[in-house]
Amino acid sequence: MWNNQRFFSGSFVGTITNMSWKRIGIVYLIFLLLCQENNCNSLDSSHHFNQKASLFPSTFTSISNEPIKKSETAKTRSSSVKNEYIVMFNRFMEIKEHEKILEEVLGKVEENSESPNWKILERNNPNKGVPSDFSLVKFNNGNSKDFVSKLKRNENVKFVFPQRRYRGTLQAFEEEDISEEESGFEKRFPNATQLSSNRVGRGHTKFWVDAESQGYPGMRKTLSGGLITELLNVESMWDQNFTGSGVRVAVFDTGLRKGHSHFKNIVEITNWTNEDKSGDTVGHGTFVAGVIGSSYPECPGLAPDSQLYIFRVFNDEKISYTSWFLDAFNYVLLNKIDILNFSIGGPDFMDRPFVEKVWELSANNVVVVSAVGNDGPLYGTLNNPADQLDVIGVGGLKLDGTLAEFSSRGMTTWEIPEGYGRVKPDVLTFGQNVLGSKSNGDCKRLSGTSVASPVVTGVLSLLISSIPIEERAEKVNVATLKQILVEGAERLEKKTIFEQGFGKVDLARSHALLLRSKPKVTLLPPEADLTQSPYFWPYCSQPLFHGALPIILNTTLLNGMGVIGEVKGVPVWKPNTNGHLLELSFGHSEVFWPWTGYFSISIRVSEEGATFQGDAEGVIEFTVVSPPGEGETEEREQLVRFPLKVNIVPTPPRKQRILWDQYHSLRYPSGYFPRDALEMKEEPFDWNGDHLHTNFKWLWTYFRKRGYYVDILGSPYTCFKAENYGTLMIVDPEEEFFPAEIEKLEVDIKEKGLSVVVFADWYNIETMKNIVFFDQNTRQWWSPATGGSNIPALNSLLSPFGIAFGDKIFGGTITSDDGTDSTSFASGVSIARFPAGGSIVTKKLDDQTNELISRKSTQQKTVPVIGIYPTATPEMFTKIRKNISESLPKGRIAVFGDSSCLDDAYKGSTSCYWLCGDLIRFAMEGTINERFTWDRLDKPYIDAEIPQLPLRMEGADLYKYSKVIGKTAFCPINEFKQFNKSEETIKLVWEDYSVPTNRLDPNKAGHSIHDAKFKEEKSSRKHRTLAGNLLVWLGPVAVIVMVVIAVIIMRRQFRSASQRTRVLC
Repeated sequence: MWNNQRFFSGSFVGTITNMSWKRIGIVYLIFLLLCQENNCNSLDSSHHFNQKASLFPSTFTSISNEPIKKSETAKTRSSSVKNEYIVMFNRFMEIKEHEKILEEVLGKVEENSESPNWKILERNNPNKGVPSDFSLVKFNNGNSKDFVSKLKRNENVKFVFPQRRYRGTLQAFEEEDISEEESGFEKRFPNATQLSSNRVGRGHTKFWVDAESQGYPGMRKTLSGGLITELLNVESMWDQNFTGSGVRVAVFDTGLRKGHSHFKNIVEITNWTNEDKSGDTVGHGTFVAGVIGSSYPECPGLAPDSQLYIFRVFNDEKISYTSWFLDAFNYVLLNKIDILNFSIGGPDFMDRPFVEKVWELSANNVVVVSAVGNDGPLYGTLNNPADQLDVIGVGGLKLDGTLAEFSSRGMTTWEIPEGYGRVKPDVLTFGQNVLGSKSNGDCKRLSGTSVASPVVTGVLSLLISSIPIEERAEKVNVATLKQILVEGAERLEKKTIFEQGFGKVDLARSHALLLRSKPKVTLLPPEADLTQSPYFWPYCSQPLFHGALPIILNTTLLNGMGVIGEVKGVPVWKPNTNGHLLELSFGHSEVFWPWTGYFSISIRVSEEGATFQGDAEGVIEFTVVSPPGEGETEEREQLVRFPLKVNIVPTPPRKQRILWDQYHSLRYPSGYFPRDALEMKEEPFDWNGDHLHTNFKWLWTYFRKRGYYVDILGSPYTCFKAENYGTLMIVDPEEEFFPAEIEKLEVDIKEKGLSVVVFADWYNIETMKNIVFFDQNTRQWWSPATGGSNIPALNSLLSPFGIAFGDKIFGGTITSDDGTDSTSFASGVSIARFPAGGSIVTKKLDDQTNELISRKSTQQKTVPVIGIYPTATPEMFTKIRKNISESLPKGRIAVFGDSSCLDDAYKGSTSCYWLCGDLIRFAMEGTINERFTWDRLDKPYIDAEIPQLPLRMEGADLYKYSKVIGKTAFCPINEFKQFNKSEETIKLVWEDYSVPTNRLDPNKAGHSIHDAKFKEEKSSRKHRTLAGNLLVWLGPVAVIVMVVIAVIIMRRQFRSASQRTRVLC
């Protein structure tokens, strides 16, 4: 029997009854035990973490107990606290029981000892004295590793994880938004202005400054454009007496002053910080709470009758710790909160205690709403927890309803490099220049996704309050509320799914949906017409063809039938027009919990489709089951249908095919992988994934507009066929290379005609040591795992060809001989070795090495930065290398010493797409562009100033995050199935995604997308023949009776697949 009560990852005292899991519950518990044995600190639970939604099996990477640090001039996002660990237990218990278990494992603490081996740190907050599922323990310096190891082996301990410190992660600012048209995109990408008008680069991730507000009398007249209640037409809900009454809303932020005049329904203000105060000296928390529940007429909140619970989790210095959040989360559970608002976030999705507690909140039907971040318009900049499956991630709009530039974009980066990200944000709403409450009792404007998040929280409070209290337990759950938000949202025109998610929140339409909602299972997106542009970018930008690596579509499943569920049987593909030309492989969560999971689809073209050109479509079908609801004896079950359409072209020639190396890219979290352009001191981390669909988005667009087809490799080099590709692109690799990869690549280049283009980045041990610093707050050192690029590893890869980079750091501008083309060279390296028979380009650049290390002034030097090999004819090559028993390789190699000019994250540099295009053409065709003067080498080039090639830094912790060091190279095995042509004809009607969502009558809105789009016609010849015989023998009356019976049967079948009764949470 399934458990249909609220689920806690630890057994909360007095909450869970009748815990008869069996089946799926056992799967989850087994996972937790396995994680203890295997140190699965990468959060890769088999039911939830979406690397399993990738094409490849999950790669577990143990998170270090050491901190990840950055330069003093940057805002710290998160870091580990020295010798402090969160010991998470398998159940809630008194602190005395914690002590007893710890003493059994670690030994008793010596009384009156000034320096005990370990001690439980006291947490003075409202949860003091209440049973808890964790303790905060401090170890002595020399004992940490041994103690952690012992605790992880104890049956009572779920996991041990470093205490983390957060700073500077509030998602709002008080600056005017920069319009997309005036953002300087042309300056950043002078050769790509035809591709888009959006500025590429970092947006605002900072606290807003609480400046003195201007006079606010008459604000409703002069500043009414920022009244969120008017923008969302909230009065239509108020007129029906839906004002948030009876809905408990928690605000995790910087607190609120007691007795603030804007609020009439504050239930409690609690302090969870290390300061003895609950007031808001920052102003952020006051504004956020005001958007939700202010009753002040000049800046009213959306749901003024909501019961507000204010949690002060950031202190005056805007600092917080994981343990503060965990205690506050447990207090949320005790108080049976309905909605939790997070106008905060950061990129660290590997803080396991935090992430799992958010899952636990969702499992207990707490709807978590979170800001996606203010790091747009760059892709791959989502913040946690907004990037989690179960959380509603909210992006920002301008007051005119268009997408705000600052709003962070998807995709999620949990899944890369092995897999592919999910769709986020979920929805958008107003977040620019919105009016809200100020700490001193006035009103002010604020911008950021910090504003957008409480708008959605207020909307949800209104929606929940529209359901009678006695019906809410049956009518409302985490999945249902997310379903009605995304299904009711209005899609924006000319914006991609990773920019807008499912569109702009529409309160009226979502309310209509809620009133008619029934428990159901849906996928996000609900269908995938991957030919529709630009909404389904990047899928729509490159067709499929035989021989390409499979594409991965990673969907989110929302299970409104219950907090837990699973797939029953095996998913199947029902081909429609040309659908039999596709081969599919499916992956999904073993357990859909809490309320959500992933369902991934890997797609490739069969050999039969090698010469086909056109669209292929069909429907994926699978069944989801959940435990019976209250009073039910049968499992709940629903057939899920997912229409899919792709475009296929004949396999392109090898010279048009590029393979992008994603496998050797590493990023934060969890290691400290420093930025590539060292002058960008405001952002120390390389955290955007280095993916062609995140911070290399415009390079992808450049490739596609020039007719290249690009596959993205998420596995070692030993896993691809060199004969399929003209060029392998290696850009800014941080990872090591397996010896087998080095050997294979040499053969691929010399014998199989594969070419390689490399864009490297800086590496210098002394500079790496220089950006190591001591954080006074965490009492811990930060140390880079490697440089901007792993030059020693890259040199090993290129060593069979006599090519190597140095470790001096250079900056400046590289200009073509005629002055028409130029690019930035930002913290790059020069070429230290290059073989005879090749050609190099030398340029005068600033040697920044001494400046970065010892603050000495820069010197200009002329150094080689571009190299191509071979450029000699076969005859010249033989003559030049007559003393070497080596033949002319069939492939080519092109190298450049910097990658920042290709990276969208570096708005200060001028792009080098033109140079990349030149190097790709050389690699594919041997064409040498004469925009530079090439030095043709008749003997090997050796930089005399770099007598020894760069070494790996002693003591670096790259091994902690590496997929290579201490590992074995393996190639993933996925089972692809080709499905035969179906006898059934499935008529699919596809929505036009090039226009905004139709403005439906709210009273008619809310039908399932498949209600309007699915028309199954079972039209085999056998059935048609039978119908014809009946027409002849039985006559018109009998035929009419038959039709009526058939219609009744089909309607019942449809209802059984789409309508279920509501589950109790």
